[in-house]
Amino acid sequence: MDKKLFEKALKMPVNERVVFAELILASLDQENDEVRLAWLDEVNSRIKAAKEGSAKLIEDSEDLVDLRKAKAETMNKPSFSYNEIDDKINQTTKKVKAMTEKRPSKRRSAD
Repeated sequence: MDKKLFEKALKMPVNERVVFAELILASLDQENDEVRLAWLDEVNSRIKAAKEGSAKLIEDSEDLVDLRKAKAETMNKPSFSYNEIDDKINQTTKKVKAMTEKRPSKRRSAD
């Protein structure tokens, strides 16, 4: 790590350090192309469903409040078994493992 850069950053005003830190963090947050494309497909699918009328949109805050109340009421009633949870965890673990095995390694050299 470049100590001079770090010392210079510490001398910056607080608001500039915040922006600088956010830029550094943003540079680390690079989405996997496969994940990004999957989200784009999901967004397009939801837009299509809304246009075709096969999805019910929340029109106002009262609808949202009603949905949250209904969800809160059902949260107290388990609608699943522990075996179903274990199966879902295993399926997800396999998917993640398969995705990471397909992805080429992007290792950076330490400077």
